[in-house]
Amino acid sequence: MEASRNILLVEDDENDVVLVQRALRKGGIDVPIVVAHDGDEAVDYFLNAGQHAHDALQALPTVVLLDLRLPKRSGLEVLEWLKNHERFARVPVVVFTNSAEDRDVEQAYALGANSYLKKPYTLAATTALLKTVSAYWIDHNVRAP
Repeated sequence: MEASRNILLVEDDENDVVLVQRALRKGGIDVPIVVAHDGDEAVDYFLNAGQHAHDALQALPTVVLLDLRLPKRSGLEVLEWLKNHERFARVPVVVFTNSAEDRDVEQAYALGANSYLKKPYTLAATTALLKTVSAYWIDHNVRAP
């Protein structure tokens, strides 16, 4: 997998998917976004399996926006899986969730999250936050080789 500029959004709530997509467009962030609707689909994306098996040349995402509350495999399980695989461990993972519970924050960072953000509730706030995320992780961050 080659490095490219794209976002993997791991989110099961279609309303949040639409909100993130609208916020990215509104913020002028012109980066391809791939959506995985559950934890297993996120893992499939990295393994080029399941519905992602058709694209053997699929690039590693520039950044993963990862919800914690997911069907099948939780966000924390996805995070742990990623960080335990040498090939994927350096992909930046931003936990993007509704939970601000201390135990979730602590566990996410213990498992290797690069950042932890609580989802805003409005389009304007989501746009502002995602512009910051994009500026840092996509435009300015120097990726590991």
